[in-house]
Amino acid sequence: LLNMQNFKEKFEGKTLSAYARMLSINKIQHPYYDSAWEQEIKTDGAVPAIGMPVILEGTYVNGIIDNCTLIQTN
Repeated sequence: LLNMQNFKEKFEGKTLSAYARMLSINKIQHPYYDSAWEQEIKTDGAVPAIGMPVILEGTYVNGIIDNCTLIQTN
């Protein structure tokens, strides 16, 4: 998530996978730092409970991970 926010142009239009924690219905957070490295997402699928760790796949478009598929992990 840190690299996605600092080097947006390198990720633009690319499909990617990430490990994160659900922060809200449309936002993920770095899994190891509180209140840091938040990333907006968009999905039409099911969203795991807030606070749950997830693995996601989506396309990085205009600073947002779009068309996400989210899988809850434990």
